[in-house]
This record gives sequence, structure tokens and C-alpha cells, in this order.
Amino acid sequence: MNASLFSVTILSATLAACGLVGPDYQGPPKVGHDPRFLGSHGQPVQIDQWWRLLGSRELNGLVDRARRNNYDIAIAGQRLREARAQRKQVASSILPRAEATTSYTSTSTASFGLGGIAAAGFLDSTLKYWSAGLDVSWEIDVFGGGRRKTRGARAREQAALESLHATQLAIASEVTETYFTIAGMREQLVKVNAQVKLQQAQTNDTRQRVSAGASSRLDLDRARARLAMTEAKVPPLEAGVTTQLRRLALLLGERPGALDRRRIAASSLPRKLPMVRTGLPADLIMRRPDLRMAERELAATTEDIGVAVSHFYPKFTIGGGPSNISASPGDLFRASNFFWQYTPQVRWSLFTAGSNRALLEAANARQKSALLNYQKSVLAAIGEVETQLTHLRAETRKLAIVQRARAATAATVRRVRENHEAGAIDYAEVLAAEERLRDAEITEIRVKNQMLQLWIRLHKALGGGWK
Repeated sequence: MNASLFSVTILSATLAACGLVGPDYQGPPKVGHDPRFLGSHGQPVQIDQWWRLLGSRELNGLVDRARRNNYDIAIAGQRLREARAQRKQVASSILPRAEATTSYTSTSTASFGLGGIAAAGFLDSTLKYWSAGLDVSWEIDVFGGGRRKTRGARAREQAALESLHATQLAIASEVTETYFTIAGMREQLVKVNAQVKLQQAQTNDTRQRVSAGASSRLDLDRARARLAMTEAKVPPLEAGVTTQLRRLALLLGERPGALDRRRIAASSLPRKLPMVRTGLPADLIMRRPDLRMAERELAATTEDIGVAVSHFYPKFTIGGGPSNISASPGDLFRASNFFWQYTPQVRWSLFTAGSNRALLEAANARQKSALLNYQKSVLAAIGEVETQLTHLRAETRKLAIVQRARAATAATVRRVRENHEAGAIDYAEVLAAEERLRDAEITEIRVKNQMLQLWIRLHKALGGGWK
């Protein structure tokens, strides 16, 4: 390597070590909020696969299948692969490039003003030669535009990864919610069918009493009306089960009717929900993948500002490499035909009719938009968690009231049966009391199922499980 080429190389390395123009990303901004959701103290323990706390092996298997086969998760995975490939492509753009070339050229001597000499027989009518070379070029990233672009691409790859995590969390939540919705509907069907049988017996008893002259026709009409109203509850529940089974099949990446015959028993419902720890630090939501994705987008758009600023500065490029020229391919690689060439180049866009300034304004606007979106997302996430906690506490109090009502109704049924056995009241009052008990039990099932759905949504809002 001669002295000039060595000097250019040293200069290139020195320039490449220069600083980066544009703002440096300082991390996510602080968003003002209360330190804790509920106000008590203590450090929570993270539970990533929170649905396993509900104790259903069948549910665990379904969630695992969905994480393997769900189409939304697969699409998010491919978007991550795309973002990773784009990051690699951008990173390669700041490295030197080398291209090997080989060519053959045949040129008429007339193009060189030698046509008359060639016509006199002193020179061939064409010039023919072979050439081969290695072209090396490197745009030196003096002001950091390439490095900014690489950092931005890396941040977007990380955002795509968080998008995949967000999709996995959403699918796990939907599978869990759908599974227990089916179980809750089937438990309601058990109670409603029992109520239908009870009212059928009550209707038959009333019919016999009418025949014996002990009751009026009006009592029979009322009994039939109550039976019909109860029987009308069955078809919507059966249709709801089918609808939820098909939703579950889609979440598992299967055809709509694949699970129509699957039995998700009413006994699948957990008898008791795991307790939700109070006093959860509000900063826990920062592990939510959608917030981490918004933060990575903010980082990427901040790097974009540096890329836009770099357009205002000159760009330095060096190129060249070894080349050979020969009249015949056999002599192409002789040492005497070998020569070096290198070309330093400086390009500086001094007048762009406002294009560079427009690019910078657009980059600043995107960064500001990403910042506002991040701040909004944090506040919305805190509000979502607070809302789910509020509803869960309210539903817990409601369940306690409903359970007291169901216990009181059950005690009433026992007393009515005792009075009937003692001959103090007729059987119709027993049937009516048992009907009220079934209504109380169905209400309790619905409240428990609503509590379960809120528990699931709370863990989704928190970005995972905590205790």
C-alpha cells in the first residue's frame, strides 16, 4: 500500500470516529401518576404464565396450542423476521462494499479518429480488450447518519418483538376468557335444565289440582307461562356455547367447527379465584408489551431526527481497488497488467429547495407524535388497570351479597319442605321456593363468571401475572 492510499485510509478511520449529529435518546419520559394502584406496600412476585394459577390442565394445553398455531401470533412472528432483516440490511449499508467485475470491450477505431489509418492497413478496425477488477467503495459515516439509521432499525426490531409479545398475551387472555365463558354457560345450562324439570313437575302438579278442583285454570296458565319462559333460556345458552367454541377454534388456528363436540365441563370453573395482591406498584405496567413497543417506537423516531440532520452535512466516500486490462483473456492476470486506483469523493447538498428541512420537520413531528402516543398509552394503561381493579372489587362485594341471598333462599327451601312434610303447606309452595333457589344459584354463577373475566382482564392489563 503506497503512502497516499495509507493516508486516505487513516483519514477515513479518523472521520468515521467523529460524533453523531442530532439528539441522543435519553430513555422514556416520566409520566406523572400515583406510585401504587391501591396504596399498600410490598414487592410483588412475577408470574408470567398467570393462567396456570387457575388450575386447569385442559386450559393450559389449549393456551400452549394457541401459542403454537394461532395465525395472529404467526403473523407477528413474520413481522419480527422482516424487521430483523431490515435491521441487518441497514447495518450493512455503513460497511465497505466490494464488487468483482469482469468485462470484454470491442470498440471501433473510428470513434477515436483513427478510421483513416485503419483503412490504410496500419491498424485493425477495432480495439478489443479484457478487464477485471475489484471495486471497493465506502461512504464514511462521519456525522453518524448511518449509525443513527442502524440504531433506529434496531429499535424497530425490538418494537416488533414487543408486538409479538403483546399478541401472545392477548391470545392467551382470549383463550382463557373463552374457555371459562363456555364452562360458565354450561354450568348455567345445568341449572336452567334443572329448573325446567322442576317447573315441569310444578305444572303437572297444578294440572292435577285443577282436575281435582283444588286450583283454578288461572294457576295452570301461570305455571305454563313460567315453564315456557324458563325453557326459552336454553336455546340462547346453547347457541352461546357453540359460538364460543368456534371462537376458541379460531384462536387455536383450527377450522370453525373443529371443537363443536368438545366437552368443556361446568366443573372446569375454578372454585376459588387466586387473590389479587393489593398495593401493586403502578410502574408494573411498564412491563406491558404494548407500552414497551411504544417506547421503542419513540427511541426509533428520535434516531430518525439524527438521520435527517445528517443530510445537512457533507458525505465522504472513498472507492477504488485493483484492476487488470489485457488484449487477451490469457494475459488478463499478468502482473504487468495490474494497477491500483482509488477515488476520494466529497458530496454536499448545498441547495435542495427545502427538501432537507422538510425531512427534518417531518422527523421532528414523528418523534413528537411517538412521544405523545407513549404518554397517552401509559395513562390509558394505568386507567385500564384501575378500572379492572374497581370492577373486580365491586363484583367481589356483589358476590358476597348474592351468596348470602342464595344461602337464605336455601334455608327457606329447607323450612318449606319441613312444613310440607308436616302437612302445613302444599307442594306448590315447595316447588316455588326451589325455583327461587335455582334463580339465586344461576345469579351466583353469572357473578362468579363475571369475576373470573375481570380477573383475566386485570392480568392482561398488567402485562402478566403478579401475586
